[in-house]
Amino acid sequence: MIRVVGRQIMGDELVLQALGRYMDSHAYMDVSELISDFESKIRSEQSRTQRCVEFVETFRKKRDGDEAPDGGDGNAAKSEAVLEKEQVEIKERIQELEGECGWYLTQLEKIDEEEHKLEKLEQGYWREFYRLYDTYDRLGERSSSLVCQTDLLTGCRNALKQTNVLNDAFCIWYDGPFGIISGLRLGKLPEVAVEWSEINAAWGQVALLLATLARQVHFSFSKYRIIPMGSTSKLVKVGSENTRYELYCTGGFFKSSFNNAMVCILHCVQELGEYAEKTDRVMKLPYSIDGDKIGGLSVRTGSSDANWTRALKNFLTDLKWLVAWSTKRQRF
Repeated sequence: MIRVVGRQIMGDELVLQALGRYMDSHAYMDVSELISDFESKIRSEQSRTQRCVEFVETFRKKRDGDEAPDGGDGNAAKSEAVLEKEQVEIKERIQELEGECGWYLTQLEKIDEEEHKLEKLEQGYWREFYRLYDTYDRLGERSSSLVCQTDLLTGCRNALKQTNVLNDAFCIWYDGPFGIISGLRLGKLPEVAVEWSEINAAWGQVALLLATLARQVHFSFSKYRIIPMGSTSKLVKVGSENTRYELYCTGGFFKSSFNNAMVCILHCVQELGEYAEKTDRVMKLPYSIDGDKIGGLSVRTGSSDANWTRALKNFLTDLKWLVAWSTKRQRF
């Protein structure tokens, strides 16, 4: 009977060893403490069983000896009854411990099931995390690209704001005594033969530039309407479309229409200049205009060619200031 109980205790010890290995792999601190307590109880029962086994062996040796003490049978029977009672108690205790072990195993199974669920949740979390991180990374790259494009476009826009388109299209400068627009001289001198075709083409550029400036700043001339037509440009009196002034000359002595056209376009420059000075307090045309004169010189032919040429140079200077004013107006 004692050997049977011993084998049961050894079997429980193997179960405990298996549980120990299981707990080593799962690292649950509270359950490990319970198992440790359970092992201590098993070792205590094993110690009691071992003492019983040693006592029984000693008893058997004495009983089987040649010389048995008097009254030995009664003492042996009593000792054997005590051992059987202890064996019954040990078996009951072992059954209790087996029940506790079963409960612990059930709890471990539940814990293992919960752990499996948590692992699944963790895997799902990391999948979602990497998906969102990848999306965030791609959005970051897209955002950086858009920032670069925005900076580039802003730089282009600022550069365009600084660009004077009219000044590039209608370059006004000078060449000695001559005012020049788009590379065409305006005026003539006795010592410098400038063809009328060049002068007419220069007036055509003036007419186109002045009409473009007025349209750009939404200004309407009160007395004359400019009709840019290249070398044969004209001005029409507002309210009397049949009254036309030809802004070109073919030579000869009859230049009244041409002179009137130059006076009319000078009046247009004066009107636009007054409008510019009203809208911009720092704006002031460098050459004042009074009737047919600009800077004190008449734009009509008939006087000296030198004075006429100087008057037209002053005219182009005022026109260049109006171009600069329109560009400044657009920026702000």
